[in-house]
Amino acid sequence: VEKDIKIISNAGGVNPQACRDALVKVAEDRGINIKIGIIEGDNIFDQMDALISKGVEFDNMETGESFDSVKDNIYSSNVYIDSFSIAEVLGKGAQIVLAGRVSDPGLALGPAIHEFGWKKTDYNLLASGTLAGHITECGAQCTGGNYTRWDEIEDIVNIGYPIIEMRKEGSFVITKHKHSGGVVNRFTVAEQVLYEMGNPKNYISPDVCVDFTSFKLNDLGNNRVKVDGVSGYK
Repeated sequence: VEKDIKIISNAGGVNPQACRDALVKVAEDRGINIKIGIIEGDNIFDQMDALISKGVEFDNMETGESFDSVKDNIYSSNVYIDSFSIAEVLGKGAQIVLAGRVSDPGLALGPAIHEFGWKKTDYNLLASGTLAGHITECGAQCTGGNYTRWDEIEDIVNIGYPIIEMRKEGSFVITKHKHSGGVVNRFTVAEQVLYEMGNPKNYISPDVCVDFTSFKLNDLGNNRVKVDGVSGYK
């Protein structure tokens, strides 16, 4: 509050309102006045029958099992929603943003959209923000936690979490706090880029499809890796 630092999280899970209520109580108990925004719209549980009647298919992607055969055992249905919802809440002055099922990369893309005024048709910029979020979405995995040369890492017990230095034109630098352990180099970032990847030319998000073969990783040394040239499309 003193430094006006904003926090964006999908910690709300399937019930961001309850998470907000709990945080409001914590703030009130400490005499802190804080503005908390929530993002809803990902919960489609009550819309399932209507969507199916319109021809939307929810059959199991891996086994082909019919949704009808399991729907009596379904207790929640949620979809990923876009990152512009995060930007909208930030634009209303929220200091804490609690989201339901925004995408993990959206936690980085949303504030970039808010800060830089990126539009829904700025596909390369949205792709860049999505890639930055993908690299950092697992925290210390990109600062050495997912590094195959783990034996070369100094002070891995105190491994640092990543920092994104994003620019308006779309390039960004991945780094970490200078007093933390771990390492950021071209290999740690590249290994995290490969995490949970399907088609490298078609990384799908609610905001944009990213071509993961388009960009360059430039190791600047001193735990700094610059990423630029990211391409995206609708």
